[in-house]
Amino acid sequence: MKTRLLIIGTLLGGMICHSCYKDLGNYDYREINEVIIGEAGFIDTTYKYVSFVDTLRISPQVENTIIQNPDNYEFRWFLNDENTEIGREKDLVWPVNRPEGGYRLFFRIKDKSTGVVVTRSVNVNLTTNFSNGWLVWGENENGEAQLDMLAFVNGDTVLMKDILNGLDMPVLKKPTFLFLPITFLGDNAIQLGSEDGTYKLDKNSLTPIEDAHLKYSFWDPSSVGSCVLQHANQMMYFRVETIDGNLYFDNDRMGGYRKMGNPSNHYKGNYELFKMGNKVGFDFSSMTSSIIVVYDDDNKCFLYQGHYMPTTGGVNGYCAPIPNIIVNDDFWTPGKDFVTTINSRNVMISNYTILKNPGASSPSDYYLYPYKINASFFGVEFTHRDPQQLTNAEDIDKAEFFACSSRKTVIFYTVGSRLYGYDYSTARGKLLLDFGGEDRVMDNGLPVTEVITAIWNEQYIMGMSPFGDEFYIGLYDPAKPASTAGRLVGYRVVDNPNDIVIEEIPGTSRKGLCKIASVAYKS
Repeated sequence: MKTRLLIIGTLLGGMICHSCYKDLGNYDYREINEVIIGEAGFIDTTYKYVSFVDTLRISPQVENTIIQNPDNYEFRWFLNDENTEIGREKDLVWPVNRPEGGYRLFFRIKDKSTGVVVTRSVNVNLTTNFSNGWLVWGENENGEAQLDMLAFVNGDTVLMKDILNGLDMPVLKKPTFLFLPITFLGDNAIQLGSEDGTYKLDKNSLTPIEDAHLKYSFWDPSSVGSCVLQHANQMMYFRVETIDGNLYFDNDRMGGYRKMGNPSNHYKGNYELFKMGNKVGFDFSSMTSSIIVVYDDDNKCFLYQGHYMPTTGGVNGYCAPIPNIIVNDDFWTPGKDFVTTINSRNVMISNYTILKNPGASSPSDYYLYPYKINASFFGVEFTHRDPQQLTNAEDIDKAEFFACSSRKTVIFYTVGSRLYGYDYSTARGKLLLDFGGEDRVMDNGLPVTEVITAIWNEQYIMGMSPFGDEFYIGLYDPAKPASTAGRLVGYRVVDNPNDIVIEEIPGTSRKGLCKIASVAYKS
């Protein structure tokens, strides 16, 4: 009993001595810097802006308890995740350039002395004005493809630059063709062609669709090549595309999109593909026609594909010789090399094909072949006018881009800085504009030499066109960075029976675009 009391007493004494131990004050206390982001501009706030038009500005309230030196802090602004950084200053000034949608905007401050990070976030809702205007597909000074848009918003023209920047798409080089389909028919995705492949964008948001590469539109993606889109058009129910030098027809239907199958630039029963001209002839006068005219550049002859009532089924998956029913001559078997085909809504001539003699070296080696596809409920006929030697078409042997009048028998073509016109009915040509000579524009009082890089005339089905007899040309100032050196301007064909006359359409000249390769009007 005495032993137990002794042990208990000893323990109690130790505890009492320990509780009475004197703190000698040997600890080093330091106050830690505290960074606070105020609630103003973040709490109960949602920013709503128009992308490619507005600028988002936020000046956050930031308090620091000790270190006031701004160099001690790292500021970052980013959207959704840290891979999409939009600013590195305390105050955000961000020209909004992201696709339509909802975003979470984060503001992050890092105290470099302690490594402590504080954040605030806020919702940002973006809308776009992509519904109406010119889509411009071109390139920048690094040779990279760039998509700009001249959007028409409430009577104003808004220039939207580099729309693809920041999107989940690879960097593309050498843009080729921009295809904008008819809105309410089948697959509505925009196609952006380049030498690095073709990609598809949602028509409303201008963002890549799922499986955006064109190869995923084929039944067997592994069977196709680079998918370089060279030309495309839509004939109401049917779509025709030239991809990697081959012809694809009957791949788009009213009511839905079908996968693309095999190319059709071959003859019935023979699946060896012939070399074809990269542009084909159409009939835009009828909504029931699905006839195209193709040029076989191996056998040097015109062929056709399709039939006059597409609603009853698909077109034939091969090309066939054009029958000489109306006039028995050699128009459809000319034996010449393909140059180009120009589509028109002219009621007398629906297409012009330009051919040349092998080894051509002058305009006299070039020939114009005008023809028309006559489709009705009673059948289809192919009619033509006489081919015409283009001796009077100055520099046609050097021509780069082509268009035509929709009401007169006039074609247009470009050589460098010069725009020419040629009238089939009179067999006379004319230099219309020279942007390296007397038609040069002025910039800050100095003349500017521009080069023509594209020409566009609308190719709509009869009755669906928002345009008159007009065309647009893309110009480029080599003295400026290509990303902003482009200009788009429209011209109207004047109804003059004795001469080729054009006039600039007021208000259509727009600068600041990329170096234009292809354009399309979105409405």
